[in-house]
Amino acid sequence: MGSRFSTTLDIMINIPKSQEILYKPGVMETLKFAWVQYVFILVPVLMLTFIGLSYLFKFRILEALLVSDLKEKRKLI
Repeated sequence: MGSRFSTTLDIMINIPKSQEILYKPGVMETLKFAWVQYVFILVPVLMLTFIGLSYLFKFRILEALLVSDLKEKRKLI
């Protein structure tokens, strides 16, 4: 069956400060970064749009007309 043993290595590597290190992120990391940017742009834009439209309708700068497709109620008697 063999014997079990473990080996521990301590390595010290000296890398010059001027050494260029290239890093290519994976697909999931890129999608996570894109999602975070999307949310942080979407939330303020939605808030500003809602506040702006509320202001325009509240002070009647834009007119609004309520239209219903329902038939009017009739009295039976």
